Amino acid sequence: MARPDTRRWLIVAALFVVTYCISTPLAAYGVGAVGYALLLTSLSDDVVLLTDGAELGPSDAALLGSAGVSVRDDAVARLESEAGKLARVVFADGSADARAGLFFVPSFVPSPLAAELGCELDESGAIVTDADGRTSVPSVFAAGDATADRRAVVLAAAAGSRAAYTINAGFARGLLPVATLSQASA
Repeated sequence: MARPDTRRWLIVAALFVVTYCISTPLAAYGVGAVGYALLLTSLSDDVVLLTDGAELGPSDAALLGSAGVSVRDDAVARLESEAGKLARVVFADGSADARAGLFFVPSFVPSPLAAELGCELDESGAIVTDADGRTSVPSVFAAGDATADRRAVVLAAAAGSRAAYTINAGFARGLLPVATLSQASA
């Protein structure tokens, strides 16, 4: 069965408000969401990892089991809502599991620009930087999800701010080249 349309899932997940209610049934989606499922145990004692038919490694299964996270490997057919909120996950076999929230790991596709510029990339394709966002190419900086740092909005904003400070200081000290408008359009 084809994977459900995740564009609709994002809307449901984005509207979920974490209530820190220990009995709120939550789900994490995909074998890549093992870490999310473990984190969710701090919010609820009713957490399930939905693998959607994918195999889960034995060490991940043991880790989830020891944390009290159940695993369901049935294929997901759709999500259903009531009053604008997630109500249940429906599986291909017709069974359903009531859930108030669903979390999944978004996929990241790196831009080819960094490689084209000659920036060093790690094994995942992320740009390697120093603490101030400098790449291996002089005068090229990177921050946020394009880098090998952890992916989180607040961390990306902080890294961007730090890189901006470093860039500004570089311009102020004459350490970075300044392009004029006519040079940039040439």
